[in-house]
Amino acid sequence: MSHYLATRSSLSQEIVQAFADPLSFQHPSSEITAIVPLVVELLDPQVLHHSYSNSVRFDQHQQLVHGLATAIQWLYESSEWHKHTCFSMLTLHSLLPIYLTSTRDSWEKSLGLSLHLLRKTACLSHWCKALEDHCIFDWLHHQERLLIHPQISMERSFRLSLQKMNHAFWEWYDKGFSVRALNATATEDSVRDSAYWSIALQLSRGETKPTLPPNLKIGDVSWEKILRHWEKLNDALSKTVSRQPSPVPDLSNAMQVKGATPQTTTNHPVSSPRCNSDDRLVEIQCYEDPELTDSLETFLQQVRQEQSSLSLVVVKRLNRPTDSDTPNTTIKNWQSRFLDCLISESDTRELKGFTTDGGELLLVYCDIDRTDLSFWIRESFAKINASSESWSMTQPDIEPLVAGIAMANGPSRSFRINQLIDGARRCMEGAEIQGIHAVKTIQVY
Repeated sequence: MSHYLATRSSLSQEIVQAFADPLSFQHPSSEITAIVPLVVELLDPQVLHHSYSNSVRFDQHQQLVHGLATAIQWLYESSEWHKHTCFSMLTLHSLLPIYLTSTRDSWEKSLGLSLHLLRKTACLSHWCKALEDHCIFDWLHHQERLLIHPQISMERSFRLSLQKMNHAFWEWYDKGFSVRALNATATEDSVRDSAYWSIALQLSRGETKPTLPPNLKIGDVSWEKILRHWEKLNDALSKTVSRQPSPVPDLSNAMQVKGATPQTTTNHPVSSPRCNSDDRLVEIQCYEDPELTDSLETFLQQVRQEQSSLSLVVVKRLNRPTDSDTPNTTIKNWQSRFLDCLISESDTRELKGFTTDGGELLLVYCDIDRTDLSFWIRESFAKINASSESWSMTQPDIEPLVAGIAMANGPSRSFRINQLIDGARRCMEGAEIQGIHAVKTIQVY
C-alpha cells in the first residue's frame, strides 16, 4: 500500500527534505514568502537558540523556517484544505507541540514530534486521495469520527497501522530516511494524540478557552494568541495560493508572439455547432490549424526549458438522437458551460481554449499532474450535467461528454507537437467507445 501511494504521489526531493529534516533544507522559494514571517513567529529564535541540544546557528534557523514553511504550504495545497477541513485541523493538531513549547521545554523534542505528526498527515492525505472515488472524505468528515480523531478512526475501521504505513511511505523516497529524519522513529501515543486533537477541534471552532483533557499537563497558555496566529497562517496560505500564476497558458499571448490574430465567430459558417461567442475560446478549423499548432509550439519551448509537463485535453459532445429536435438557442453553448465548471473545480482564475469546426473543445495545460487533470474533468462532467437541467426544463438528459488527455513530461528536443495532438485524439476516440463521461489519458514521449 505504501509503495502504491509513493509511486502515485511523485514527491520531489525538496518536499521530502522539508518534511524529514527542515534544518538542512536548501531550497528556499519565493512562493512561501507570505508565510515565512508567521513561521518565524512559530519558531521563536530566542527560544530555539537556547534550548535546542546542538544550538542552532542563524543560517540553520533560516533553513528550518523555509523548510517548515514549505512543508506546511505543500500540505495546504495537496490536502486541499478549502474542500477537506479535516486536514486543516490535522495540521493544527500536528503543530500544537510547537505552539505549546515553553522556554523550559525541549525544542528538539517538540519540533521532532510536530514533524512526525505532519508526515503522518501528509501520508493520510495521499491515502484518502487514493480512495476518493469511494467517498472516503465524506466518511472521514462524519461528526462521530471527527470527535474521536480521524487517524484513530481510520486505524480502527480499516485495521491498518498508520505508523507503519507512514514510515514505509517516506522510506520509499529516501532509503536513509530513518537515519536523517528528525524523530523518524517516534513512539506512538494515542492518548497524547487524542488530547492534542481535542484541543485542535475546539480551536478550529473559534473557542479561546478549550476544555483540556485531564491527562494533558501544560502550563499557562494564551489560547487566544495561538488561535489568532493560526488564523493568520490560514489567511496567508490562501492568499499565497490564489496569487500563484494560473497553470493554464494564456493562449492569446502565445498567438500574439506568433503574430497570429484570433478568428472571431463571424468568420465561420452559420452551420457551425457553436451558437454563442465566448472570448475565452479561439475558433479553429481542425487540429492542423496554425492557431493551435503555433500556440502549442510556444508552450513546448517553455516546458522544455523548465523541464515541466505539457498537456492537451480534447473534450467532445457525443451526438444524441434528440439533438436535431432541440434548437441551439435554448441551451447555452456547452463548451462555455464546461469551461465555467472546470474553472470552478480547478480553482483556476481563467481558462482559454480552442473549438474546432467539429465542435470539439481543446484545452492546454502546463505543469499539471495528469491524475489531477482527469479528476477535474470528471467532476466538471458531473457539474455540467447537474446544470443542464436548469438550462432547459424540457431536456434534463445527461450531457454526453467524453475527453481524451495526452501529456508530455519533460519533452526532449526530438519531441513533436503532432505526437501530443495524436495522443489526445486517440484517447478521445477511445473514450467515445467507452461511453458517456469517459476520460482516457496517455503519456507520450
